[in-house]
Amino acid sequence: MASRIKRWSEAVQSIEKGVEQLSGLCEEYREWKENMESAENSDNLMQSETYGKLEELEGLDIESKLEWITENVDEVKDADLPRGFGRD
Repeated sequence: MASRIKRWSEAVQSIEKGVEQLSGLCEEYREWKENMESAENSDNLMQSETYGKLEELEGLDIESKLEWITENVDEVKDADLPRGFGRD
């Protein structure tokens, strides 16, 4: 089993990678919604269930939540972890 410090580091990296992936997905969904709004048949598209779900997703304000996570994960990343007896 990897050391606690190594597992800590890997967990933080997983969070950072997840935030990066979610941020990219949010951008894709935002673009999808914008494309629906600018389409020739936008009136019909904006009444669809898909558009409604895209609006709900936008309403969750995930990007600001991801920003909060990013700001706070640095504190977790920089934690002064104990190394064990005689190694601290």
